[in-house]
Amino acid sequence: MDVLLVIFGAVLNALAQIALKWSVHGSGRLGPSDLWSSIPRLATNPMFIIALVLYGASLINWVMVLSRLDVSVAYPLMSIAYVFTFIVGVVVFGEALTTSRVVGAVAIVGGAILLARPAVHA
Repeated sequence: MDVLLVIFGAVLNALAQIALKWSVHGSGRLGPSDLWSSIPRLATNPMFIIALVLYGASLINWVMVLSRLDVSVAYPLMSIAYVFTFIVGVVVFGEALTTSRVVGAVAIVGGAILLARPAVHA
């Protein structure tokens, strides 16, 4: 159950990232001065608002996770959000799917599995 909460949090986080990306999609490269001038537009952008709500839900979920799991297990498990985000980036935004990125995603999943295993004390 606890690991499912981590996975749920990773999905929330990944969806927030995708909503945030969608909110600036087509804006071109934003620098610090551009960002400040974009605040009014972002504040009324539905995808930006959805991203904030998803981040808020992710934070609430994360507090529950930390109350149940060691942070040394929980935080590394959140790395699967990178894999979810990678997949959505490729499928939705047409981002590059390369061998090195796939190998990296597999390594992240492998690392998450190893970290989720119970600690063995000698």
